[in-house]
Amino acid sequence: GSGSAVSYDFGFENAPTEADLALAQTILHAGDGTPATEAAAGDALDIVLTLSNSGPGSPSDVRVLDLIPDGFAYVSDDAAAQGDSYDPATGVWLLGDVLAGSSHSLTIRVTMQSDGTYENQAEIIKSVLGAIADNNDSFAAISKSMADLTVEEMATDIGVPFHPAAKEFYAERGISGM
Repeated sequence: GSGSAVSYDFGFENAPTEADLALAQTILHAGDGTPATEAAAGDALDIVLTLSNSGPGSPSDVRVLDLIPDGFAYVSDDAAAQGDSYDPATGVWLLGDVLAGSSHSLTIRVTMQSDGTYENQAEIIKSVLGAIADNNDSFAAISKSMADLTVEEMATDIGVPFHPAAKEFYAERGISGM
């Protein structure tokens, strides 16, 4: 006890630089851009998704899944004008790189139908798998159980269905049989 500080090295300096991604969704009346708290059949609505990265990492190959429910009819989107792509059949919005401190927005124009499901949910997909696969050495410095983890082992079938984006990720890495 001399009261002096003791310094310990816990080995975290090699930890991966993480991105801090957040996804927000707003639904607006297409005619005047006001928030849509209620709508009727035939109303044109804009579903606006905004993905932001407060950093410090800058992930690549980021994808968001927003499959429009059957209570809405897809009309158009502005992904191409933003340098992105959106496939209304699969609901996948491909953003590519999302630099730290940046944000991307996608506006999907829909028309409300007289019946169907109206709850729209969007989720960030795929970038997580890439982060694990591409930074395994850094993760192993934190958790010894990841020291020898391979992409092939990540793709092991354990009886739980793979998300479509996970299947695509593994196929891009040359792993098949899922």
